[in-house]
Amino acid sequence: MFAIVRRHPANIAWIALNVALLIVVAGLLVAGSRVSVTGYYSEAAWNWMAGQSMYDTTGTGFLYLPHSAIAYIPFAVQAHPQGDVAWRIISLILFVLGCYRFFRLSPQKSEFFNLSAGFVALLLCADCMRNGQATVIMTATMLLAIDAIRRENWHLCTWLLMLGFAVKPLSIVLILLVGALYAPMRWRLGVGIIVLALVPFAFQSPDYVWQQYEEFGLCLFHSNRIGYEKWWAQLFGMLKAFGLEVPDSIQTASRLLCAVGTLAICFVLKQKLDSKRFLVWLYTLTAIYLMLFNPRTENCTYCVLGPALGLFYAEALCGRRWFAAGSMMALAVVILGSFELGQHITPQGVPPVWLAPLACCFFTLYAAFRLTSELNRLEPPPSREAQPVLE
Repeated sequence: MFAIVRRHPANIAWIALNVALLIVVAGLLVAGSRVSVTGYYSEAAWNWMAGQSMYDTTGTGFLYLPHSAIAYIPFAVQAHPQGDVAWRIISLILFVLGCYRFFRLSPQKSEFFNLSAGFVALLLCADCMRNGQATVIMTATMLLAIDAIRRENWHLCTWLLMLGFAVKPLSIVLILLVGALYAPMRWRLGVGIIVLALVPFAFQSPDYVWQQYEEFGLCLFHSNRIGYEKWWAQLFGMLKAFGLEVPDSIQTASRLLCAVGTLAICFVLKQKLDSKRFLVWLYTLTAIYLMLFNPRTENCTYCVLGPALGLFYAEALCGRRWFAAGSMMALAVVILGSFELGQHITPQGVPPVWLAPLACCFFTLYAAFRLTSELNRLEPPPSREAQPVLE
């Protein structure tokens, strides 16, 4: 971590970019910007402390576990906008640390590489930071958990994954993959889930906590329903914007099939790749699956894809693969401006939610090409049998 602050122009530029983002976001909050979801977190935190319901059970508003409201209490009790700014500072610090540890998995190790990869990750994080989304912290915990696996620190990995799940349940995808792929994690994740479920009972009455769990389950059901009914920045939302309405049953079957396919690919890659490179692909495949198949992916959710896109951009840039690097940067810009760009080229009555998943589809194709290339380099050359000598 301390390497980030070493005196090097690239490190200084990286720190300056993060500070600039914080200043802009803080300035918007001080100026009275209401483009933020932290109001839902704050309201849930106060309701928790008052022993009142945190959910409206319609699939809108506060959608997370009670743990998320408990975690936000230190920020909710602060005056506005100090609490909102503090939440974003903590989020960005964790995100930067997670990106730094994740980028170290690449064979490319330099300050310029970190700056290049970090710049792209920061681009896709910017909208999430402005909104105050818990996605930033969830992404950070996922990245740090990947690094903990590299160091075979199974206990730390477990608690990081549990923290990410407590903040935002989307991290369940990585939890399931890690549990299936790493035997030492299975019993630890089981214990972690039990402990996580019991934590809220230490802060409120058992009846109230149980009621909140029931309401959360109902809220999750309706949230998933809304994910099928409305427009979202995922694969089926993109197809819907193109005029292709996919039936709910086929959507569900596709999600399950691709989940099994992702797990199968990971099993194969774990056997073929070295541990560091496999972890890069484990996170990348997790991020792609979440972006394309999570029913309620939003444009700012693509923060999760940012570190993976940034790493492949920096590898292409440092390897002087200019077309690949330019393509990765173009995809990042399209995702960043998906709403602003999309609203000018989307038919009236259709929300501009299709550009980000379309860019993710192109990134998926690039990832498939890169993965195939890496696997081909691992294949031993065909042996040449001795040719008979003609006398």
